Amino acid sequence: FAVIQGEKGYGVVSATGNIIIDPVYKKVDWEAFPFEDDRYGRKMIFKCQADDGHYEVIKWDPREN
Repeated sequence: FAVIQGEKGYGVVSATGNIIIDPVYKKVDWEAFPFEDDRYGRKMIFKCQADDGHYEVIKWDPREN
């Protein structure tokens, strides 16, 4: 994945080009966690800050996209 910047803010796109999070946030931070079943890879937790300062948490499992 990559954090991208659009006209209205930041978002996230997958390696295959799918938009995971629309680029409308003031800031996007992320953390990676291992899969519970010991498979190779990580699931992601994105912390997206809106213009009014509140955060939205978006979970993404790349195995599902």
